[in-house]
Amino acid sequence: MLAAIAVLFFAFLSTFAFMMAHARDSGGNGKLLFAAAAAQMAFVGGCAVLVSYHVSRMTRTVLQAIDLASKK
Repeated sequence: MLAAIAVLFFAFLSTFAFMMAHARDSGGNGKLLFAAAAAQMAFVGGCAVLVSYHVSRMTRTVLQAIDLASKK
């Protein structure tokens, strides 16, 4: 899980850095800045999905442990 977050972070960080570095050189500044903002939003969305997956997995584990403890 941690490796997936790290790979996702570095992929979007490099994309964002590339777009921001080239935004001032080209004539389509608005399009590149929009794409960079979209990359940021996609990164936040991806991290939200990973966090929700982790929370649901941990909740399931805790509930199973409570269920096993109550059966004894």
